[in-house]
This record gives sequence, C-alpha cells and structure tokens, in this order.
Amino acid sequence: MDGRAVTTFKEVLGELHKGESGCLIAIQPYVGQIAPDDAVSLLDAAAAYCDYKVVDELFKMFGKFEFVASALCHAIGKGDTQMAIDLAKRGATLDLELNDMQIPGDTDHDKANRRTRYLGRYLADDTFKYIGSGRALTFNAANVSGFIYRLCNTPRSHTTIVALANEELLTSRDLKGLCLSAASEGKYDLARELIGMGALNGSKVLIEVNRPGVPRMVPIQDVEDLLYPGCDRACAEFVCGSVPDRVSGCWANAYLSEDPETVRVMVPHLKSEDVLDKASLMELLARNDYRDELQTVAGWDGALTAENLQRAIEAASDAGHVGTSAWLLQKKRELPDGGGFDIDLSL
Repeated sequence: MDGRAVTTFKEVLGELHKGESGCLIAIQPYVGQIAPDDAVSLLDAAAAYCDYKVVDELFKMFGKFEFVASALCHAIGKGDTQMAIDLAKRGATLDLELNDMQIPGDTDHDKANRRTRYLGRYLADDTFKYIGSGRALTFNAANVSGFIYRLCNTPRSHTTIVALANEELLTSRDLKGLCLSAASEGKYDLARELIGMGALNGSKVLIEVNRPGVPRMVPIQDVEDLLYPGCDRACAEFVCGSVPDRVSGCWANAYLSEDPETVRVMVPHLKSEDVLDKASLMELLARNDYRDELQTVAGWDGALTAENLQRAIEAASDAGHVGTSAWLLQKKRELPDGGGFDIDLSL
C-alpha cells in the first residue's frame, strides 16, 4: 500500500474498533492494495464490534477472505445470530485453515507465516476478552484448533449456536467441538440440545480443559472423557444420560473417595466386571443409605459374599441407617452358610 492507503487503513481499522461503520467508504479506492492479512484484520474488527451489515459490506468489497474462523468465533461469542448465520452461509467454519486466495507469487512458506500470524492474533486478541466476558482461558499451543470452541462458548452464545445447528450450518466437527466445550464448562442444556442434533456423530475433535489439582491440560475427545473422580453430580448425570453404555469403562476406585452422589448416579450404568472392589462400593452405598443402588449391586455376580455384606452392614449401622442394616443382614443370612457372624443392630 502507498502512504495514504496505509494511513487510511489504520484509520478505518481504528474506527471499526470503536464500532463506527461509516468509515468503510474511505478504503474503497485502496481495496486492491490491501494485503490478505490486513483484510482479515478489518473483518475481525467488524465482526467483534459492529453489526452484520458491516461484515456484509466488507464481503461485497473484498469478495473473499483468507481466514474467517476468528470472525465467526466473534459472531458466535457475542451472540450475534444474524452475523453468524450470514458468515456460515458464506462458507465460514471454525476450521483454522486458510482459504485459497490465488495470490500471485505466493509460496507455501508465505501462507504458513500468515496462518501463524492469524492464529497468534486470535489467541492474543483483547477482543476475545470482550466476547468472553473477560474470563481467562489457558490453551495448549499444540492444540489451538480445540481452543476456538471454548472461546465460542460464552454467556451470550447459546441461542446463536443452536440456530446454526438447526440450520445445519455447522460442520460435524464444529458441532461436536461446541458440544464438548459447552459440557466441559457445565452448560449441559446446550450440550444436550447439540447431542439431539447429532453432535456425538461428529468428526474427531480434541479440546483441553483445566481441572482442580491437575497441573496439565486434560484432553477431552468424547463425552465420557468429562467423567472423572472429583466431578460433580451434574456432570455425572449428563454423561450417564448421554452415553450410558460408556460409563462403566470409566470406573476407578478413586471415585469412592470423592462425592458419593456422583457414585450413586453411576451405579446403574456400571458392570460387575468393571468394579473389582465391590466391597468398598457396597460400603459407600450403605454408609449413605443408597438402598436402590445397593439392590443393583446385589444383583452382580460375586457381590454378595459374607465379607462384603459384613462391611456394608457395619457401615450402615455406624451411620445409623437401621433399615439398610436390616436389609443387608437379611441378605447375609440368606447365604448358604448363613453368612457367619453379623452385628447387633440395636441402637
């Protein structure tokens, strides 16, 4: 660009960041001189701070942009459904690859450098604090593609994401990525809606999240990966309701030292062969007076042994659950040898 074009570009970009759209006419004479990455800067600023009409005007001026994922992310994140739909209908996705611009003399090295600049800009851009209500998100530089889904999930994005999914304007990968990121942030209503639209059938995607007490990012590739020792009941209910057949394979004894309500939700979906320490599970259920879940476990092969029942009886009795203690004692007495010793239930 010549000197005047550079000055004009910077002025227009500054105006767009203020939400002022009347400035676009000033760059009309210089459109042919504006580099692809500068054009993307204009599009991103318009998507973040202006309405869909400004984005539409830019497409009329430039025809095509090399990188549109960040603009779509802005539109989704700020809940501008009309803008997001317009961008998606123009072919925008959350894929972080470049559109082919057929630039004379362009090399693969040039494209790689521009892509690096685009990614660096969208990851560091203060405007994403704007759409994300200032929340701090950490990311793994090796997995920036999954990070964009977390940026899209803001307090204002629910309706926009659902609208895009309803109109089948999201790729299968984007649908799944948005579903997993919503669930990872506890937005289970949105995640359930997206699952109802086929999100679980989406292409492979990887997002990474932070967990208390874990020093590294934790990878999430499918719904069951959200289940972990320490998750709350709401998370367990979401996973168990979404993929009940995959829950048992996630079982670990570590759940027994965490929230018992999470264990309670999981029990109906567990398989006997996946729970090696049945005695400890029965002890937890008895201590918390979870009679229905105890009855489920009682139906498993190898669960009703004298030792397992005795531990459960003592746990229930110590906790003051007389009815559960009596039920367990009756089960113990029904064993072929009468179950050996038992416990005095008088309180």
